[in-house]
Amino acid sequence: MLKKLEPVPELHEPWKEQTQEDHVKWELHQDDFYTGKYGGEKCSPSNCMQDIALKSKTLVEIFIFIFPLSLLSYIAKQTHYYAYEEWVEEVHWLDRDSKMTKHLFVVPI
Repeated sequence: MLKKLEPVPELHEPWKEQTQEDHVKWELHQDDFYTGKYGGEKCSPSNCMQDIALKSKTLVEIFIFIFPLSLLSYIAKQTHYYAYEEWVEEVHWLDRDSKMTKHLFVVPI
């Protein structure tokens, strides 16, 4: 009873109100099913991931398994490059004592 009394706002374009007569049906593409395109069980962690999760004593071991040190080193190297080298320009000029000095300036985008 209460639902019938509540005002229903109209939908704006391009949306359409779904009714019994005008009902849109759709299905997922076969490649997008959670069971895979050939069927099978639901997706789950791999056997290797399950072994690591069960045998590890700390969360660090699981974290390092998912994100190897080589990946973390690469991310650190690229972060350093982005923060300190890519957007920075080295400029040389003479100071008050006529000595050559260098300064780092951020390059405008």
